[in-house]
Amino acid sequence: MDYYPTMRVIVPTPAGPRSVLAADLMPLTQRWTPEGMNGLDPSLYQDPETAGPPIIRFNPRYLEDVRSGAKTKTTRFRDPAQLGPARLVFESDPEVVLPAEVTGIRQCLVSELTNQDAQAEGLTTATELREVLKGHYPDLAGTDEVDVITFQINDKAGAA
Repeated sequence: MDYYPTMRVIVPTPAGPRSVLAADLMPLTQRWTPEGMNGLDPSLYQDPETAGPPIIRFNPRYLEDVRSGAKTKTTRFRDPAQLGPARLVFESDPEVVLPAEVTGIRQCLVSELTNQDAQAEGLTTATELREVLKGHYPDLAGTDEVDVITFQINDKAGAA
């Protein structure tokens, strides 16, 4: 933790896997400084996952499609979102974060996904979308509920 104070660890939660700061898993964590360890460093207790708009994580391969506006929807399983401001985080090294707005959330069964949902994801058919989702979520069944999330990049900060 002294060398990588922002290191994150994936932990299970009732809502599914969650990324947390390693420091949050350690009781009475203090950051070492050349001046010594004078008191607790409050910045270690500010989890970026909860400090600010909610995060929606993406594989970095989607970055250019999202930036260009070609991709404005994502289908999620056990990864809740909410309407309003959001941060789209692309898990590259370094991470890329785009400010966005979640403008719609439609819940449906996997079996109810449409060709239109697939096309919004850059695919052709609902069957193809279900296969791709199965690759992301191996335990996904046709009777499971997913969220089809519509978003738009915040133009003011998203162009940077």
